[in-house]
Amino acid sequence: MKERTSRNISKAAQGLSFLLHPFVLPTYMAVALLFSGGMVAMLPAPLRWYMVGVVAIDTLLLPAVAIFVMCRLNLLGDLRLSTRRERLVPLMVVALCYILCAYMLSDLTLAFLVRKFIIAGFSCVVLALAVTVFWQISLHLTAMGGAVAMLTLVCASGVADAMAVLCLAVLAAGLLASARLWLGRHDLWQVAAGFAGGFLVASAAVLCL
Repeated sequence: MKERTSRNISKAAQGLSFLLHPFVLPTYMAVALLFSGGMVAMLPAPLRWYMVGVVAIDTLLLPAVAIFVMCRLNLLGDLRLSTRRERLVPLMVVALCYILCAYMLSDLTLAFLVRKFIIAGFSCVVLALAVTVFWQISLHLTAMGGAVAMLTLVCASGVADAMAVLCLAVLAAGLLASARLWLGRHDLWQVAAGFAGGFLVASAAVLCL
């Protein structure tokens, strides 16, 4: 009975880690920020969906394909990027994808909110890359910390009505941290440092850049 319960919890933790993967979070965030009401609701729906598409291609599809190709070429051990050293090149690729995303949205004057979010995401990737050189931080929680920071600032400014999404994100962050600890992917310090670092760096990027 205990073994079955443990297996079920492990499956749930793995499923949550997949659903809240750092590659997927930017697309969730783009949808949440652009379709949650507030000032952004005045933007034409086709324009909002276009911005979501750009974010999905540049921060989800391209990095995923790049890492898959690197695995097929035996440049990486597995898709989970289990070791610290294996994360360096993929993080550089992700950083370049964020720069591409910001460039593709640079001509849209109405895309300021998404550009701020992309800048915050890029800052989190740079933080993860810098820390990974010396220590293995939780990439999942770094991304989640950045997402919570962005939602907090958006709600405080009134640009978008995303309070419900913010509450859901905070709950998801707690569950995700528990999942990563349960699976043994990280220890408490790596999880806490990831969330705190992502929150602080994303906040600074949104407020100062």
